[in-house]
Amino acid sequence: MQVRARLNEGIDSFLRLINYLRRKEIEIKSVNMKSLEGSIIYLNMVFSDEYSAKYIINNISKLEDVENIEVI
Repeated sequence: MQVRARLNEGIDSFLRLINYLRRKEIEIKSVNMKSLEGSIIYLNMVFSDEYSAKYIINNISKLEDVENIEVI
């Protein structure tokens, strides 16, 4: 499953998100990020199929500086 999100605080948001997912033991297969607008990063992540889209979105949306979360 692939998820797209927008990170508002650049690399700080990325590190917060990755560490949070690691603590939750959510396996990430791959990460692709693109910075287009200063400190804003657009992130595509591919997750293991063992997690539902709802579970992953619910966890990611708890972080304040992550927006526009969608399953692709």
